[in-house]
Amino acid sequence: MQRNYLVFLALLFSFFGFGQIAQYSFLQSQSTYQELSSNKTVLATATANTIVGSFDTANWNVNLPFNFVFGTSTVNSCNINSNGYLVFGATTSSGNTPISASTAYSGAVAVWARDINGAFDASFESSVSWEVLGAAPNRIFVVQYKNVRPVYSTSTTSINLMNFQIRLKETSNVIELVYGPNSAFVGTTASTSTIQIGLRGATNVDFNNRTNATSVNFNASTAGTTNSSTQAFNTVATSTQKMPSNGLTYTFTPPSCLFVGTVNVTNINAPTATVNLTTPSSVPIDVYITSGAEPNGNTVPTVTIPAGQTSVVINNLNVSSLYFVYIKYSCSATGPFFDWKKYTDFITPCDVITGNFYEGFDNIEAGSSTNPVFPHCWSYIDDIVSAGYGYVEKASAQSPRNSYRLYRTNNVANSSQNVALISPETDNLGNGQGVKQVRFSVIPLNSKNGNYLEVFTSDGNTDVATFTVIDTIKVDHVGYKEYAVVFPKTTDDYFGFRLVYSGETASSDINIDDVYYEDAPTCKPIYKKNVIVNKVSKNSIDLSWTDDFNMNVQYEVEVRTSGDPGTPGAVANLITGPGVTVAQVTGLLSSTEYFVFVRAICSSSDNGKWSEVIDFTTLCDYPDFTSYTTSLDLCGPQKAELNAVLADSSAVAAWFDKKDDLTSLYEGPNFVSPNDVTQNRSFWLRSQRISPNTPILIGEGILTTTGNHTFLNHAYGGYKHQFIFTAAELTDKGLTAGPVTALEFDVVTVGTPTRNDFSIAMGTTTQSVATTTHVANANLTQVYSNASETFAVGTKTFTFTTPFVWDGVSNIVVQTNWSNVNSGGSSTGGSGALRYHSSSSSMTTVTYADNKTAADFLSVVTGGVNGSGNTVTVSGRPNTVFVGDAGCVSPAIEIPVTVAPKPLFDLSTDKVSSCDGNASSSVRVVTNLGGYDTFTWSP
Repeated sequence: MQRNYLVFLALLFSFFGFGQIAQYSFLQSQSTYQELSSNKTVLATATANTIVGSFDTANWNVNLPFNFVFGTSTVNSCNINSNGYLVFGATTSSGNTPISASTAYSGAVAVWARDINGAFDASFESSVSWEVLGAAPNRIFVVQYKNVRPVYSTSTTSINLMNFQIRLKETSNVIELVYGPNSAFVGTTASTSTIQIGLRGATNVDFNNRTNATSVNFNASTAGTTNSSTQAFNTVATSTQKMPSNGLTYTFTPPSCLFVGTVNVTNINAPTATVNLTTPSSVPIDVYITSGAEPNGNTVPTVTIPAGQTSVVINNLNVSSLYFVYIKYSCSATGPFFDWKKYTDFITPCDVITGNFYEGFDNIEAGSSTNPVFPHCWSYIDDIVSAGYGYVEKASAQSPRNSYRLYRTNNVANSSQNVALISPETDNLGNGQGVKQVRFSVIPLNSKNGNYLEVFTSDGNTDVATFTVIDTIKVDHVGYKEYAVVFPKTTDDYFGFRLVYSGETASSDINIDDVYYEDAPTCKPIYKKNVIVNKVSKNSIDLSWTDDFNMNVQYEVEVRTSGDPGTPGAVANLITGPGVTVAQVTGLLSSTEYFVFVRAICSSSDNGKWSEVIDFTTLCDYPDFTSYTTSLDLCGPQKAELNAVLADSSAVAAWFDKKDDLTSLYEGPNFVSPNDVTQNRSFWLRSQRISPNTPILIGEGILTTTGNHTFLNHAYGGYKHQFIFTAAELTDKGLTAGPVTALEFDVVTVGTPTRNDFSIAMGTTTQSVATTTHVANANLTQVYSNASETFAVGTKTFTFTTPFVWDGVSNIVVQTNWSNVNSGGSSTGGSGALRYHSSSSSMTTVTYADNKTAADFLSVVTGGVNGSGNTVTVSGRPNTVFVGDAGCVSPAIEIPVTVAPKPLFDLSTDKVSSCDGNASSSVRVVTNLGGYDTFTWSP
């Protein structure tokens, strides 16, 4: 299903605690505890000393009789909890630690917060109730806990009772916690524990609570230091901590200058907008507007709203942007101080962006694979049927707090389908050559393989737009890495990121963060795609590159085996002349991996960024020629005679008909073409030092378990395996182009000793990792077969009836196939094992099935075999010995042969002009040497 997501908006509005509640003043006093009257509303009464009968863990929602300002929020309802506290707002309270809890309610007031319950006896009332005292504008909302137990209990032989109230005062917005009488009603067993007492704001980082240790009297509490601070108590009168005294009152008073209004933004018309306070403040209000990082103690305000005023105009806003409004203020020079708090957000209209912008994906709530959240004025395209997605994600961010994830599966069916994130509209991406660039950071997830990210420009933000790829990045590094892509002159108004088909079966999964659309540097980088390694020898390379932006500048080339460019340790460093975009680097070691970097030098103080790394490996230490026939001119059709002299007498000169031929025409210093050369052509010369039929081991693992990684597995009745070996790993171990005559495996355990209709086939493949689809058997060459193959512990050698000729550059696939046409298992001998290794990517494809013939297996490329079994991939691969040509072969040297036609001449004269520069020579007929017609001389 095609999904185009255009202008999607998800605004973030969250109250980040900045200490409003923490700034409430605290006063402890003694007063007379006044019980509520009979007019109170009873929420619950204990009816039995049981869980159900003693209002354990109950919650009641109550509308407040007046608007109450708590912190900067005006609340009109609360949830009263039986565990000694209330919370403001619609969120239902739970638990018994409301101050330290991270639950998202608007605030909490805890008078005796812990697990408590009522007690039942016919002689007293145990209840939770509320009542409104007084008249407006000085009413008091009171929540009362009467004759409740200090700690949860259903005992009837030990009952301790206590009383307390929460009082909310209208207009002043003062909060009182008042404690009444407590007693041991039955028994003398102590109730002792800790409780949370105090206030919590919209988050648990904004708190104002009390604490005392078990060694301190309850009435001598101090301010809590963490949101989990508690007060200790003990119902035993002789204890140290004791219980709160009758009439003990905690009073929490909000600061006199506390701003209790809200903030909104109107007249939004970039570059200006108006910030409004719904209520004027008694002190100046600092305002900070940002679309980026949150402010801190060093942040300079954008504007200040004077005391008594309610609005201010802000300037310098960008279009297509999401902004957040923070305010801070203080009551006086000595406090209380109210630090930056996010109050609201607003968006400017989506329009053409002419300046720079940043997107960190932080000012938007995260989405999911089914909720494709993306930033304001950006666009998102997903037409991958199965499956792809992109969304803002909290995980894997480089900078707090979000990043943007792109994910896709990879298969042939979805190879042309897109998942992409597209920028807001710009003015022709800077409206000039190399004016703007996009700088961003990216990290691979799940796997470092198969992540290809295109950076493109487009003429629209839907799937019908034309996309022009500027750069393709293989995201195969560890951690975040920053890239910068400079935009060429274009009429496209958008740029974007597209996760493209990798050609592999593993899913592609990356996160992008910290995207900067900005002015490009004056000295532009050289793109990796524009750097070409033209020629590699055993000790040198020839490089060339194109520069899309810089004109007539010098370039620095650095070659190294490790480390970052510009750091010590470079193997070679050279600087070209102005405008020279080619270089030859010599003095390199053979068979060594090198890394090359290129950058522009625009001036003595302005260098471009180094190109992304280009890696190459020098060739093996092939023998050198001291001399050879560099070219040959023939006069008329005849055999070519070519010569070569090697510095190493043990090496061989090999002559080839074509450049890529694997079989030579002749080996030796003096070559004569097998046929006359009748037209211009070339022969090819290589030096080589080859040892045929050399055993070369690929994989040195010590693993010996049975399983799908070995073709001796017999959990099913038959198996087909395909093992991929890359050209790089084969050449690294010394195998060269030429015939492979045998394979060897290390048999650890035999299991079933005989495998019927056993065959081996080989071929080449472009795949570098295994998939659940085999290379078709028709594309392979069978090199070995046996109707009944037996195995024994030790080295198992398969000598080919038909050697497999390797081209030296292609990946090899080795296929084994057999079936005993049964259901496998221990009853038929069980599984054997080969010594094997585990590769970083799956290199083995295996098909298994019961009661199918070997021919049935050969016909299957994926899935089961005629309704049985399946095809899977595994990372295990047997240690495999290739018996073939080992050594070193030089690159092919072209030797052109030019054939000049024999001259026409008239035998009426005794002199003719030869092929050689028309020199004259006497005519002497010795015999019919040149194949000319027979002539009769007439005197």
